[in-house]
Amino acid sequence: MTDKEPYKTLEESEKKVLEKTYYYLENYLNPNRNWDRLITPKQRINRIRYSNVNWKTISDHIKNMEYTDFLKTPYWKAISAHTKYKAGYRCQVCNSAYDLVTHHRNYSIHGFEHARMHELIVLCDICHNKFHGQISKSKLKVKTASIVLIIKLMVFSILLSIFLIELYFN
Repeated sequence: MTDKEPYKTLEESEKKVLEKTYYYLENYLNPNRNWDRLITPKQRINRIRYSNVNWKTISDHIKNMEYTDFLKTPYWKAISAHTKYKAGYRCQVCNSAYDLVTHHRNYSIHGFEHARMHELIVLCDICHNKFHGQISKSKLKVKTASIVLIIKLMVFSILLSIFLIELYFN
């Protein structure tokens, strides 16, 4: 073995990391890409988290993306799906199972979500909007109208039961 062989191996290793980084950028951080349906959610999150890439390059790329594009990437979709799975597909504030989103508790982890998934939380759309102070009156009206309808149905059911009991005993 010559003195140059370890350097050759190091160069080859660096070249492989660079190639894998480009692959990662093109396939996992491209908002126009989607996951192959044959790849399971567990395989997806493992590919996202355990790739042998230059993580600084990956993080810098994520931080320079438009946020709306970032949310469309296979990277974010895999992390979001995994976070929802870990939360039991429930809002971690109100326990709702509807209109769930994955939210950054702290945006300083942006670009490192794969390594700091404990900093992500699952919220329903209403709790998410409350968190951002953006609850829309129309969504609040719809939820209130649904609650009012449920209460009216319960009152009707109780009144019907009372009527039937009186009818039976008279």
